[in-house]
Amino acid sequence: MRKPGEPRAPQLRTQLLRWLLVPLSLLLVADTFIGYWVATSSAERAHDRALVEIARDVALHVRGENGKVVLDLPEDARRVLFSSLQGRIAFEVIGAGGARIAGEPIPAAPAALSLRAEKLYDAVLGGSPVRVAELPVNGIAGTLVRVAETKEQRVALAREFLLSVLLPQLLLI
Repeated sequence: MRKPGEPRAPQLRTQLLRWLLVPLSLLLVADTFIGYWVATSSAERAHDRALVEIARDVALHVRGENGKVVLDLPEDARRVLFSSLQGRIAFEVIGAGGARIAGEPIPAAPAALSLRAEKLYDAVLGGSPVRVAELPVNGIAGTLVRVAETKEQRVALAREFLLSVLLPQLLLI
């Protein structure tokens, strides 16, 4: 029995809760950082693949005609390829010598990527950060296609991934 003025001994339940809550909280914090990294890298890979496919679709419509390079992409196809619910998608077709054939100016790939045929890099377009896919057009030397996409969709997808992992874990704690 406890004597008056003596500190009260912590209950077993309180003691166990303290012992478990600290490690579980640390585990949740670590899992949040790992989950964020996995979510962002997964979203990046998925969107990069889609961006390269759009660039390939545009490249399929580039052809040489009477010594000139032309883009034969109907307006309806452009609307479908370059429409986005979030953000913006832009393109550029560049002929030999750097002359723009179609689209709007998109920053060139960094020199460090020059040896790769298919390039993916970050740039800024119209004040917004974008991801750019650049690839050569088969059969037309010196001709490139660049497609740029703002990053809103990537961030939204990564957020969805992260929340789908963290919410159930928070409920478990």
